[in-house]
Amino acid sequence: MFDDIKKAIQNAEKGKMMATLHLEVLLNAARVRDVPAKVFCEQIGVPQSYATEVSKMVAVDDLMGGGGRRII
Repeated sequence: MFDDIKKAIQNAEKGKMMATLHLEVLLNAARVRDVPAKVFCEQIGVPQSYATEVSKMVAVDDLMGGGGRRII
């Protein structure tokens, strides 16, 4: 999971890295929620300051009913 998310973020269009991070966390929320946000950021190679965004997206998944539902 970490490698796939890392690749998606690295290959994101210019200016869309954060949106890609949000999308990837939502798509993988069922697995992401089991990893501390700062550890997750470290594993995918983004600054630990992004941990807040990761936590927000897991919370959004909770509001959508959980389970990392496909949103597309």
